[in-house]
Amino acid sequence: MATLHVSQNLCQPCGKCAQACPLLLFVQEGDSVASLVEPAEKLCIECGHCVAVCPHGAISMNGEDGSSWPTSDVSSLSAESLGKLMLSRRSIRNYRPEALDLAEVDQLISVTRWAPTVRNSQALSWHIVEGKERLRALSDQIARILQDADTPGGYKFASQEGRDLILRGAPHVLVLTAPAGVLSAVVDSALALHSLDLLATARGLGCCWAGLLMMASNLDPALAKELGVPEDQKIVGAMMLGRPALEYKRIPPRNPARVRRVQ
Repeated sequence: MATLHVSQNLCQPCGKCAQACPLLLFVQEGDSVASLVEPAEKLCIECGHCVAVCPHGAISMNGEDGSSWPTSDVSSLSAESLGKLMLSRRSIRNYRPEALDLAEVDQLISVTRWAPTVRNSQALSWHIVEGKERLRALSDQIARILQDADTPGGYKFASQEGRDLILRGAPHVLVLTAPAGVLSAVVDSALALHSLDLLATARGLGCCWAGLLMMASNLDPALAKELGVPEDQKIVGAMMLGRPALEYKRIPPRNPARVRRVQ
């Protein structure tokens, strides 16, 4: 449960907290200072928007008034540059063999903590699978599961011939899990992984969604157990990560967006 406080001395009734709160937990009318509805602290999802939007530092959440929080000024960022990054992102299926520094991986994961989650649940856990032998064993296990399920594609044959079409020789595979009761976990995972993918691209790294791992985990729960996933958690996303072995010089075309406006 969150702890919320409005400083009667610092509040200058602007109403921004009442506007920003997604659950309407603040009330501010006329010249009166802001106040909390009951039971605001039980309903609060701790998104921090009230603290972030207050220009006077009058609101605190869990003892934090935001003075030590980083600023969110994005005026120096270019929409054109961000758009170019999004267009330039490729699904990388050829990797250099060397592993990334642990700090590099940790920095990428750390930024995803600010990716959106439904109701600010922040319920995702990361599992980093690495090491050539461990990844080869994982790729072989996935191939066996797909073969036993008669999945088309010849994945087991490709793996046996040394052509890893499962994990593509990536030095790291990131697996995301969440408690089984979190209904939004797959969406939350997709947002986190896409955020990591963009940041990795900006840093000269590459990613690819590990769809075959996801398929295998849905077919055989033993895969999650083999990865050490707790019994109360489920795999909700997976992505390969490493340094690209190829450089893409052009941005391939895509189909026009299908758009329908409803008024």
